[in-house]
Amino acid sequence: LETNLALIRRYWSHSEQRILAAQTNIAGCLDVLGRLDEALVLKREVFAKRLRNGDNEDVVIVGYNLADSLIKLKRYSEARKILQKQLLPLANRVVGPDNDATLRIMSHISVCLRKDQAPTRADVDEAARILQECIQRRRRVFGPTHPTTRIDETLLAKTHQLLARMS
Repeated sequence: LETNLALIRRYWSHSEQRILAAQTNIAGCLDVLGRLDEALVLKREVFAKRLRNGDNEDVVIVGYNLADSLIKLKRYSEARKILQKQLLPLANRVVGPDNDATLRIMSHISVCLRKDQAPTRADVDEAARILQECIQRRRRVFGPTHPTTRIDETLLAKTHQLLARMS
């Protein structure tokens, strides 16, 4: 893949889209290999360039992948900032509030709120509220037995358990 990227840069240097696609593929491979820090560097670069190119679904997907990497690296507050301030408003505008990408972003925000260092009761309450809204939308759009609906229900149950321990 790195050879492919070098060839693309050499022969199609005018095609930023091809270069970004190759970088995205390399970042995905680095992720699978467990080289998360290296993947993160590429994902940041791709996200920044995609943001400059305007609002579209690609920006939402690349941004989600960046936030997902940050979560894997336990950088919850950084992931939350990207998810809440940039991606959620963008996803609502570009793909709509009931799109799976938007709902995944919401679910990731709740994870960041719950898992960040020493979450407050207000953080965990907000995580529960976000998940409840997300589950309602998922049930309406995808149905109650859809796997992502079930995953969010499990996350909500864990969030309620955390709230009970905080009482």
